[in-house]
Amino acid sequence: MHLPIERKPTEYLHKRTVLPQTSYWAKVKEKQGYKPKAFSFKLDNELSKKHPSKDDLLIIIRKTGKHGTIAYVPYGPDINLPEEEQGKFLEELSESLRPYLPSDCIFIRYDLVWPSPWQDDEDCYNESGVWLAPQRQDCRSSV
Repeated sequence: MHLPIERKPTEYLHKRTVLPQTSYWAKVKEKQGYKPKAFSFKLDNELSKKHPSKDDLLIIIRKTGKHGTIAYVPYGPDINLPEEEQGKFLEELSESLRPYLPSDCIFIRYDLVWPSPWQDDEDCYNESGVWLAPQRQDCRSSV
C-alpha cells in the first residue's frame, strides 16, 4: 500500500525546530552540490485510523559516483508512531517515494528521530554507560 505523496518546492516546507528538515537546510545542501527534494505525505491507510497525520519531508539526493545516487532523509520523518508500526510505515513511505527518486537511486537512508527501543534496557550498556549495539545483535534496531 502506498501513502499519498505530493512533491512541493523546498521553500514551502512547513516551519520546524529540526534544522535538517527546513527549507534553509535545503538551500545549504543545494549550495554544496546536493539535490534537495521536498514532499508532503499523509497517513492514509490502517495507520491513519489510529494516528491521523500529515507531514512534510526533506530528502537530499547525492551522487555516489558514476553509477548511482542515494536518498538521505536527515532527522525525518518526524511522525510519532508506536514501535510495532514504524517498520511498516517506513516501507510504505519508501515505496511511495520511489517514483520521485532518480532511477539510479540505490537506497534511502533515514536518520530517524525515534527513540531506540533499547534506550532504557540496562543490558545494552556497559558499566561506563556506553551503548553496546555495535557488539550485540539484541541491542540493535530491526527497523
